[in-house]
Amino acid sequence: IVLISNSKIKTNPVEAGKEFEAVITLKNTSTLKSVQNMVATVTVPSSDFELLNESSTIYVGKLGKEKTTELTLRFQVSQGTPEGDYPVQIGMSYDDPKANTYSSAGNFTVTVIQPLDVELTIPKIEKELVAGDTIPLNFQVMNLGRSQIFNVRCDVTGNGLVQTKAAFIGNMESGT
Repeated sequence: IVLISNSKIKTNPVEAGKEFEAVITLKNTSTLKSVQNMVATVTVPSSDFELLNESSTIYVGKLGKEKTTELTLRFQVSQGTPEGDYPVQIGMSYDDPKANTYSSAGNFTVTVIQPLDVELTIPKIEKELVAGDTIPLNFQVMNLGRSQIFNVRCDVTGNGLVQTKAAFIGNMESGT
């Protein structure tokens, strides 16, 4: 039986909106027979994934007993893909030396994350202030990304400024 023995994703986790490459190792686990005329078919988990290879099928002429072969697959994940784990399936059909047809399937997991996109509006501060005065500063923090962010806080530094405390905002949902 041929199975997926290893998978390496070059940039794991994968950031939504980016391309990535996966190197998949297929292994003929038989100690007695080689396989031939193998066709591996890649099935993406959703329309958010695009296979960038020329075809979703890959031909392997022969795979000896207990031997491996590598498939290099290139993908693009759409910007709007929700964070999570996505299984990519590879189905395999192959013949033994007597032309008996067999099939097997396996999958590997791609972890997708959303990039952080946080914007901070800085309040206008007078050019001249009296030393020792306390001035309140109001900041607006916006989560422009597509996922929740955690433990948001605002620290202010600058020449002549002494911060009395950090402003802890907490968790922020997307769009808040």
